[in-house]
Amino acid sequence: MNNNNYIGRTHHKFESVLNFYAAKIFKPVLDIENVLALETKEHFRTPPEKSAMHPIEKGTKWGEEYGNIWLRCEVTVPEECEGHLIGAVPTGRAREILCFKNGEPAGIINSKNRFIGGEHSCMIISGSAKAGEKIDLAFECYAGHTEFGCAPYESYMRDEDTLDSYNLTFEGVQLVVLDEVINNFVFDVATVLQLSRLPGENYASMKAHQALIDAFPYLIQDIRSASDEEIHASCKKVSECLAPALEKGTGDRSRGYLGVIGHSHMDTAWLWPVSETIRKCARTYAEALTLMDIYPNYTFIQSSALHLDWMREYYPSIFERIKQKVAEGRYEPNGGVWVECDCNITGGEAMVRQFLYGQRFTEKYLGYRSDSFWLPDTFGYNAAIPQIMQKSGVKYFYTTKMGWNDLNHFPADTFIWRGIDGSEVITHLNRTHFIPDVENLTGIIRDNTDKSSCDMRLAAYGFGDGGGGPTPAMLEFLKRAKDLDGMPKVEETTISAFMHKVEEKKDKLPLYDGELYLELHRGTLTKMHEVKKHNRKAEIALHDFELMNVLSGERTSEKHDEYYKVLLKNQFHDILPGTCIPKVYEIEIPEMDKLIADVNAETAGYADKMTEKADGKFSLVNTLSFDRNDVVVLDGETGIAGRTSQTYTDFDGNKKTAFTVSIPANSAAVLEKTAPVKTGSAFKADGDTLETPFYRVKFDENGYIASLYDVQADREVRNLSGTSLGTLWFGEDVPNSWDNWDIDDDVFMKMNPVTELVSRETVSDGEVEYRVRSTYKLGRHSTAVVDTVFYSGNRRVDFETKLDWDERHSILKAGFDVSIRSAFVKNEIQFGHIDRPTTRNNTIEEAKFEVCNHKWSDMSETHYGVAILNDCKYGMSAEGSDMRLTLHKGGTRPDPFTDTGIQTMKYSLLPHIGAFDAETVIKPAYEFNYAPVEVEGKCELPKLFSLTGNAIICEAVKNAEDIENAYVLRLYEAERNHSVCKLNVGGAKKAYLTNMLEEKEEELEIKDGEVTLRFTPFQIKTVLVER
Repeated sequence: MNNNNYIGRTHHKFESVLNFYAAKIFKPVLDIENVLALETKEHFRTPPEKSAMHPIEKGTKWGEEYGNIWLRCEVTVPEECEGHLIGAVPTGRAREILCFKNGEPAGIINSKNRFIGGEHSCMIISGSAKAGEKIDLAFECYAGHTEFGCAPYESYMRDEDTLDSYNLTFEGVQLVVLDEVINNFVFDVATVLQLSRLPGENYASMKAHQALIDAFPYLIQDIRSASDEEIHASCKKVSECLAPALEKGTGDRSRGYLGVIGHSHMDTAWLWPVSETIRKCARTYAEALTLMDIYPNYTFIQSSALHLDWMREYYPSIFERIKQKVAEGRYEPNGGVWVECDCNITGGEAMVRQFLYGQRFTEKYLGYRSDSFWLPDTFGYNAAIPQIMQKSGVKYFYTTKMGWNDLNHFPADTFIWRGIDGSEVITHLNRTHFIPDVENLTGIIRDNTDKSSCDMRLAAYGFGDGGGGPTPAMLEFLKRAKDLDGMPKVEETTISAFMHKVEEKKDKLPLYDGELYLELHRGTLTKMHEVKKHNRKAEIALHDFELMNVLSGERTSEKHDEYYKVLLKNQFHDILPGTCIPKVYEIEIPEMDKLIADVNAETAGYADKMTEKADGKFSLVNTLSFDRNDVVVLDGETGIAGRTSQTYTDFDGNKKTAFTVSIPANSAAVLEKTAPVKTGSAFKADGDTLETPFYRVKFDENGYIASLYDVQADREVRNLSGTSLGTLWFGEDVPNSWDNWDIDDDVFMKMNPVTELVSRETVSDGEVEYRVRSTYKLGRHSTAVVDTVFYSGNRRVDFETKLDWDERHSILKAGFDVSIRSAFVKNEIQFGHIDRPTTRNNTIEEAKFEVCNHKWSDMSETHYGVAILNDCKYGMSAEGSDMRLTLHKGGTRPDPFTDTGIQTMKYSLLPHIGAFDAETVIKPAYEFNYAPVEVEGKCELPKLFSLTGNAIICEAVKNAEDIENAYVLRLYEAERNHSVCKLNVGGAKKAYLTNMLEEKEEELEIKDGEVTLRFTPFQIKTVLVER
């Protein structure tokens, strides 16, 4: 047969029957009798006692949302199964099943990926059964829960208050045995078919063609009419004919190198709550360990130290087996961090702690230090990461996400990534979520972007998130694909070993300098306001808590690690971005509320211990490393002795008192409350105009700022050809694909200024501030109340905003079109800032229509600039001179109910005279976010340390991890300059530079109580001080 059309038909006939043969891979042996059952919503970690269970009959209905049924039975291995691989299958199609053998977790059965190679269809009891052995089996069968999908129109017309139906039927438990002959036939045929389709003049392809032609006469196509004996004879003969095409060689290294490893990407929460992820981990890791006993070359990568900690706590037998396989070098607990965190919103110090907790856990319990940051699915990677990695003992970075860009193809798969400070790490864009067969493996190497610099790819096979990781079928495919002539060299490896090979080619790798900006999922910077706000407030609360702990001289709080781990868990890359189902946030929001309250209470407790009670006196503690002079707001109506104060009523009718105070760094100002004193005004208002000590202001008909004239700089702040300052922009936001994840570029075409002004009034006018309250109608059902606040002693113009939000698929921004000419906007990121384009000259710039900022963004000329500060908003856009802070996003998938109700936020316009620097922008942004700690009485803090050098910020002060009576300072250069800093540590005994794991690297000379530190741009230094 030489005609290609006819050959193709013959090949198709093999493909047509393959699924029918695959269904016979596991042969039923017997129905297991006397099955016991227990329905529950509880999550048991071991099978329930038989006395708590009851007999269950076939046909019994079960199931409810988040419900489980436990099944338990015993089986004696029949003689016919001696030496064979045997398994068990409880029928009835639960969503996922955790299987137990003799009381210990042994694997997974799931109902996902129902195709050859994709599904875990049965529990593997033994790879080589012993006749007569009695085995206790148990199955925790999960019914499932309601999901609405991820795209805007998934379940679009559905009543979102209605749950899915859970009406499952128990149909018994079967003992099955692997039919090795049919198993070999299925994977031999599937592999040779793929070999026959290899492109080009490939000898392996021609051999495969011929082998299939030779085998076809022996293929039984109508297997329903054939006996088991006939089918077996046919399968054996076909496999014999295909054997020449599957002969092992060494692989063709000239076609590239593929390092392969098993993996299951495991979201800490996403379309299921954290409690369900714990069980997903147990099912997946137990399965990986079981397969390792059957396939001796199988290796597996698992990231996220938290997931290991769950196994240690909830499934200790799984953890003990993991320890054994780690010692063998086959189970790789690499990844470096506590969870696979979001890398846009997570603060710099919290990112350091991700590595600190991750590395310390694997070293303590597994004797393993990660050398790789494994982060395949996070939505962009900030440019401080290379430095944080290097200083945490991690030198390799893996991700897949840059292949998801919606406009520009990322230029390399393997490259040197350089961060904002100049640190470099080797980076590889690996592949995940696939079957390691001939077609996929050759496709992965063929798709390599830059073959001239590196012909290697890391391929992590297996399906995650309940897919159970690699299946036995995947390992069968891989066994056949390895070492075939005509194929790239395929080798089972670890991610660490793979990068060691890449490192040998380091000099040839291209360089990529700056952030890895993901051109997708831009809405995650804004979605779920409460989650974003909690994140900022919790990071600040923990900062203050640790500082006060150190100042008190006490040992680290017993709850310190527990507190920090709550924050780190909730910085997971679907929780913090706001892309989980409702159940996740029903737990996360109260949990974070409690964290902030508990931490603040402990902080106050430390402060109280350093405070002398004094009638009428109170203290304000500056937790920042520099002197501050700004407006402070207290609850209630009061006067402040020796100071001008002003009382106003907030949105909710609460009395507040504002006054200006100066507080030295890491010190307290002692003040005294008096009876309220009424004063005059520092402002002159006349109709729609206002004069402040800094500005002449004119309001437009909608209450926005039509003119803001800086009287000291003698210039207009607003771009007079643009919209008014503070304008609210509102419009429909229905992304193309990922609802809560995305903001598309065409959203700007639908946004219009909010002009429906409901009311406007001056609510406070005095010596400290002038406050105008405006109420706007938004969309169909929502309102925004905005207090625009001008100060007599501060150049900021604050916007305190309260949303009552009840809109679907809508977006809200606050716009500031300023009279600044700059090609770049500076956005704060972790431990520094980056310049992003305000132009749209090319597709790289076009894609950055929505970007991340932390506490501030700034647009400056040489001698003047304007910054936008915020207290919890991470998304912004800047085009030309128009900066817009994204305030809210109303997506409905996967959570139809989020972000409705009352939401409060603050942002500020800060025009500054002089160039951008720490004094004009960075320190004011810290002051805007870090309120002084208030304590009753006279607080006297010990002098711990002080800094010189305006550009050096102390981001954290904490007790040392392992050394008594020592503390750690995390310092960074914030302006992008070379800088010299004098660190005064008083009477300290010794001081050391350490890495971020607090391992000593260099002893510092203390001279007259001072240490001299030299910083390069954006450099982070960790200093350990022994008292």
